[in-house]
Amino acid sequence: MKQSKALNLIILTAAVLLVLSAHGVHAQVARNGTDGCPGTPIRIPADLDYTFVGVDTCAMTDDWNTFRENGICDLSYRDQGPDIVYQLAVSTKTCIDINYIPDGLHYPGIAVSRACPATIEGIINPACLGSDGGGASGQTATINFLTLEAGNYSLFIDNWPAPDCTTGTLQVTECGTHECETAIPIEPGRCIVVDNTGQDDSVTAVPTCGGYQGGDIWLKVRVPEGQMLKSAWGQPLEGSKINDTGLAIYKQCPPMPAGEIVSNDDGGVGAFPALSGGFIGPRTFLLRTWEFGNNRFGKWVVCVGELSPAPVLREEPKGQD
Repeated sequence: MKQSKALNLIILTAAVLLVLSAHGVHAQVARNGTDGCPGTPIRIPADLDYTFVGVDTCAMTDDWNTFRENGICDLSYRDQGPDIVYQLAVSTKTCIDINYIPDGLHYPGIAVSRACPATIEGIINPACLGSDGGGASGQTATINFLTLEAGNYSLFIDNWPAPDCTTGTLQVTECGTHECETAIPIEPGRCIVVDNTGQDDSVTAVPTCGGYQGGDIWLKVRVPEGQMLKSAWGQPLEGSKINDTGLAIYKQCPPMPAGEIVSNDDGGVGAFPALSGGFIGPRTFLLRTWEFGNNRFGKWVVCVGELSPAPVLREEPKGQD
């Protein structure tokens, strides 16, 4: 029985894809963003909440060669691979959160710039408005609380060149109030910029210290089994008027019995908090941060320490009677 040419072509194509897959060769075709400027438009706020599954930087060129602006836009080696470009077309001043979730063990980076292309090598790049390097392999790259005036901006998704490209999911959403139930995820060993502008008083349970008067922000960190989180702290953001904050860590969202584990006011740099202890997994711990008195509004930084192996508890052998 003879097979048609079309069927033979389908069989041949499938065989080629299987061989490529077996050898780790990239075969994804969805892209959404463009290879170069001005980029695929995302209208803000009209297109929010925006999600695209299938971002693909493979076979793209390198349009963005620096992420440096006084440390704020420093991704180090995250900007050496091919990148994909989006245009953030903002019609009305809007606060947005951006997340890029890689499909695998990539080292992604994202950045927002006033310019496209943004290729200033070796010097401060005044066009850079915000960036994030995604932390460890496979972790989400996040820019939170980015307020953009009306105008056009460029969003770059990039990757460290080993592997030389990244695939994943892009999410651009309007800034939320980030209550406990919608806490911002933060990975161990990472820092994140938070902003109390417009934040609600999330719950009636008041932290045990820190001049809490509302306007709090919640984050969450996952500690896997056999691991332990030892530290979390707050620190100032250059150029911000916020100079005094509090920080608490919880087992679960309030109201709750004994949900707060520990809180701190001035244990860190200046009037910023620092928490230490043995927060042992498996558990998702909740971090709650606020400005002392809730009478100043702006941005500051919250950091979570690296994980350590949890101590192994061994039962002492019982003595002989």
